Amino acid sequence: MNMDTEGGPRWPTGRDGSEIVDANLTNQRTSTARPGGGRFVEAGLRTLGFGILVNLGAGTTARTTPGAVVINVDHVLPSQTESGIFVVADVTALPFRNGAFNGILAKDVLEHLQDPIRALREARAVARPDCQLLLTVPRAIARAVWDDPTHVRGFTSKALRTALKMSGWREDIPIHRMGGIPGAGRLRLDRHLETILRLPMLGHWFGTNWIVRTSPSSQPSPSQ
Repeated sequence: MNMDTEGGPRWPTGRDGSEIVDANLTNQRTSTARPGGGRFVEAGLRTLGFGILVNLGAGTTARTTPGAVVINVDHVLPSQTESGIFVVADVTALPFRNGAFNGILAKDVLEHLQDPIRALREARAVARPDCQLLLTVPRAIARAVWDDPTHVRGFTSKALRTALKMSGWREDIPIHRMGGIPGAGRLRLDRHLETILRLPMLGHWFGTNWIVRTSPSSQPSPSQ
């Protein structure tokens, strides 16, 4: 947890999330996320429900969602003024109190990190007992991982489950493929993609990412 100049922890203290920290960065890597993360981020935040939510790896645009306070986190400031809350921080050293969040969204974050388990442990530390984590990562296949030069890894389903277990999250949950299919939007199949990608051949070819929804395990996160 980051500390202020007087040695105390810095975090949002109000339920409205209005008191936020301007955290110092330890990783100056330039963000490559598309502004706002697209429709998936908006939909993902909605499915996480109400309360205080954190959007890790927010990219360059702060997000809001009705009925919830969304705190967007990335290691660079937004490129434009937004009405949402944006915190500059390293996801492996989050500047929030323990048990701060009802929901956590981490879209396409872990594949950029040298220590993804540390980031998952940080997320576990700031999660409430009933928190939901919605996570996406690229599968360990060449076209999903190495088409982006900022990626340092992909994940097999086994590796993803192991990372969740090592960081204090439940690993005994379904892990599904996600991705795009040419013409899906025109054919209005977007809402059915998750089901379609469970078909072996289609899932193997078009399902470039894993998506998982999990919650804290009953066991505490291992010490870092």
